[in-house]
Amino acid sequence: MLVTSGWAFLVFVLLYWLFEIKKWNYGTKPWFIFGSNAIAIYVLADVFETLFLKSGVRVLAMNTMQNMDFYIKTASLVWAVFSLMVCYAAGYFLYRKQIFIKL
Repeated sequence: MLVTSGWAFLVFVLLYWLFEIKKWNYGTKPWFIFGSNAIAIYVLADVFETLFLKSGVRVLAMNTMQNMDFYIKTASLVWAVFSLMVCYAAGYFLYRKQIFIKL
């Protein structure tokens, strides 16, 4: 536990130094897009997953990947990346239109 906390603190300090002190922002756009509408994307992820389950798209995709000799863990990873990209597309749309949902 103490080792994990120490490494987490070191990573936090490194990232803080890199992004806040040195003002390095290369490669941070996806994180900024997810962070600008985090609650909306969280809700949309649940809505999309429910729609994919109810419509049978997820089962069809998983069965297709298994028929293509994907391991079940690989198929699950592919589905997770697909879900992430759908959520990113929704967040990117909101970001481009300057729509920021605040509570």
